[in-house]
Amino acid sequence: MRTDPAAGAVVTRPATSLGSVPLTSGIVSILGLLVLATSALASPQVEGRLQTSFGRDSNPLETVREDLPSTESIEPDYFYRLQGESEITFRNTPVARRVGLSVRGFLERYDRLPSEARAQAETRLQLDMRAGSKGGVVRLETGWRARTYPDSTLRDFQRAWGSARARVRLGPKGSLQPRFEIWTQDYDRTNVRDQIGTGVELAYEVTLRKDLTATLGLEVGGIRFDRSSLQVERLDDGNRIYLGPDQRDNHRLVRIGGRYLRRALIQLEYGFRSHRSNSIGSSFHRHEVRWLVSRGLPGGFSGQFYGNLESTHYTDKDLVDVIVIRVGEEEEASDDNNVFALQLGRPLLRGWRVQLRHTWFRNESLLVGDYYQKRVWTLALSWESGGFVGF
Repeated sequence: MRTDPAAGAVVTRPATSLGSVPLTSGIVSILGLLVLATSALASPQVEGRLQTSFGRDSNPLETVREDLPSTESIEPDYFYRLQGESEITFRNTPVARRVGLSVRGFLERYDRLPSEARAQAETRLQLDMRAGSKGGVVRLETGWRARTYPDSTLRDFQRAWGSARARVRLGPKGSLQPRFEIWTQDYDRTNVRDQIGTGVELAYEVTLRKDLTATLGLEVGGIRFDRSSLQVERLDDGNRIYLGPDQRDNHRLVRIGGRYLRRALIQLEYGFRSHRSNSIGSSFHRHEVRWLVSRGLPGGFSGQFYGNLESTHYTDKDLVDVIVIRVGEEEEASDDNNVFALQLGRPLLRGWRVQLRHTWFRNESLLVGDYYQKRVWTLALSWESGGFVGF
């Protein structure tokens, strides 16, 4: 017996705030002071890019095809996007080897569906410092990202984070790479900090050949939610859904990958993620594969093939009898589940570049375990400064 969808929905309650000052504010203040001090001692390098693009989205409403009546079909829509990004870098300063500040954002509008319009802004602050006498590096980073839907009220969110990672030589051909990250996620429809997450990773990278490296890593982490968990009680006449203690999740990720760089850049990584939660619908095992292939082509063209593929198995035994619906911001703020992207680019006049990209998505919908598909074609024209790095 399947419960009513409303009974299985995730409910966000106005609990006591976890604090009015973001956890990353201390890192932001420290790095900000370092940037101000560094700017007086070194000449900045400023790079940037502006891009305008047009495209076709085969499923702008992200509809699950199986949920549609047989007489209806998914209607595509056309969109345009304007985006820009800028990077300011100070190198070889008395404070650090590199200090960098980047700002980026985009505006996107659809032709027939104004409610799907969105805008995003992001800023990152990075500080690279030398560690030891053997070429070790420590990178401190803090950032903030926000996305808003001008004509929608349920998918606005913002995310802030701070991280520290290092690279220290260990062995004749390898390096140890520890990392720590803390992040928060807020939804505009609530007045509390909705999620706080932490992650600790230890990875080892070894050079197998001059053009080939391999990496093995282990990550553990957790998420605290400012909302009640969903619990299931088995009764003679069916299941009862009730709200329990605040939701707490934890995960483990083992990953192995390799990078080849000669005539082409090839990166491939496999990971196995174990995610456990005290709330039904959030415990799973997942296989993850990510890749990137990039190389130059005849005629001045460059090509990229990149994406990620996931296979998720939910481990809650009661999930077959319960409908769990997530809130909209969670899906918007998370990464894409399955993506295949092909991109072809070619420089035009000095600094100008044209790109054509085709992307296929298969992402989880708000209903746990149901997926929607879409294809997106994009034609873009961009201007890049001489030292800008990206594709």
